[in-house]
Amino acid sequence: MPHQTVGQAPAASYRLSDVFCEECVEMLSPDQQKTSVLTSLVALLARAGHVKFDRISDVVRALVAREGMGTTALGNGLAFPHTRTGAVRRSVGAIGAAPGGIDFASIDGEPTRLVFLLLSPKDGAAGHLKILQQISELMSAQGLHRSLGVERTPAALLSFLGITDDQCDGE
Repeated sequence: MPHQTVGQAPAASYRLSDVFCEECVEMLSPDQQKTSVLTSLVALLARAGHVKFDRISDVVRALVAREGMGTTALGNGLAFPHTRTGAVRRSVGAIGAAPGGIDFASIDGEPTRLVFLLLSPKDGAAGHLKILQQISELMSAQGLHRSLGVERTPAALLSFLGITDDQCDGE
C-alpha cells in the first residue's frame, strides 16, 4: 500500500477551482505598488476566511522576502507571488486583475496585468509546486496574453481562465 501522510492530499488532486474562487478576485488600481498589491490580495483571502486577520502582516512579509530573492513577475503581463506559510491549512489563492497594468518589477519591464497569489501550508511543497505548474500551463495557452487587458468581472475572469467556482469555503 502506498505511503501517504495523514491529512495531506496527494499533489495531483489539486484543481485550480479548489484554490481560486470568485470572492478572491480583485480589480487592482493602476497606481498600486507591489507591496500594496500583496497586502490587498492577502487581506482579500482574510475576508474570505482563508487567513486570520492577525496573520496578514506576517504573510505579506514572507511574500516580500520571496520577492526579494527574485521577482515573481515573469513577463507577458503575469506575476505569480507565492509562499508556503503556517498561516494556511490548505493551498489558497487570490487573483488581482489590472487591465491597464501595474508595476510589479517584471523581468521584461512590461506592466503586469494578472497577479496570481498562492499561499500553501509549510508542509505542502508538492502541492504548492503542482498548483504553480497548473497556473503556468494555463497562462501559456495561445491567445491568452492578447486578452489580458480586457476588463472582466471576477466570475467572468475565472470562467475565461477555465476555473469553475464550485465553492469558496473559508478555513
